[in-house]
Amino acid sequence: MDDRDEGPEPARVNWSVPPPPPGTETAPSEAALGEDFLFHLYRGSELLKEDRFYEAKPELERALAFQPRDIEGQSLLGVVYFRLGHYPRAIQIYEELIRVRPTEVAPRINLALCYLKTGQLSGARAILDELVQHRPDHVRAWGYLGLVYQRLGDFDKAAVAFERAGRPHLAA
Repeated sequence: MDDRDEGPEPARVNWSVPPPPPGTETAPSEAALGEDFLFHLYRGSELLKEDRFYEAKPELERALAFQPRDIEGQSLLGVVYFRLGHYPRAIQIYEELIRVRPTEVAPRINLALCYLKTGQLSGARAILDELVQHRPDHVRAWGYLGLVYQRLGDFDKAAVAFERAGRPHLAA
């Protein structure tokens, strides 16, 4: 684990749309909006996978214009902003995702990583400390926590965190 980190955890997107319940009718405009949303969400996701962040951003923003509170779309857009180095915007997105889904791990890791990248070490440490207390097997959290402690100059705690991350070579 080094400064060339793996980046934010990707969102897990469910591309299937459940059919409407029997006896209900979907207005054509609603169906079209849903299709437009999925088209732009899928396109943005594919561009993101290809590291085409500048192209992914407007696609995901178009998708979110149709469904602004979509968790997967917001998460993907957070990754785009992170990759573009727009950390303040990524931080806003991840803070909101944590507020809406307090038990989700990925937004917490991603927020901690944003804090780490912007030098907000105490914020990163707080998030990661809490996360490893609840998920002691989360190796990425331990690895990032090791980086935080290393940057804070607490090399003993950094060594322990790197060991827990399965990266003993970084503990040295």
